[in-house]
Amino acid sequence: MTEYIGELYPIALDVGITPTLFWEYSIQEITDIIDSRNRVLEFNRKNEYIRDYYLAKSVVEWLAPMLSKDAKPPELWNCAPDYVFEKEKEEIEKKRVEYELELHKERMREFAMRFNSQRANNML
Repeated sequence: MTEYIGELYPIALDVGITPTLFWEYSIQEITDIIDSRNRVLEFNRKNEYIRDYYLAKSVVEWLAPMLSKDAKPPELWNCAPDYVFEKEKEEIEKKRVEYELELHKERMREFAMRFNSQRANNML
């Protein structure tokens, strides 16, 4: 038991348990804290890998339009989880639809003017 405590002590210090708290906690509490710290470190490490993956993917997606005319640059919300830019995405999509509607109206107006002009010329 003394050997186990001797091995546990430096590990406890490494995870942030002060010497005073080490001697106040039970062995089970200390191992729980160490296990918790290890889980947090593993979670953070996985998040770093995920972040690095998405960063590399974003770089490729931003370079693709420079190399190919068919590729479009990615939207910001495609580089992050859905819930992060949910409101911004809705606003931008709404503005995009309004812009496309105005563009369509203008094209239809031009078409109607050309059609009416041709029709008036044919009646003369």
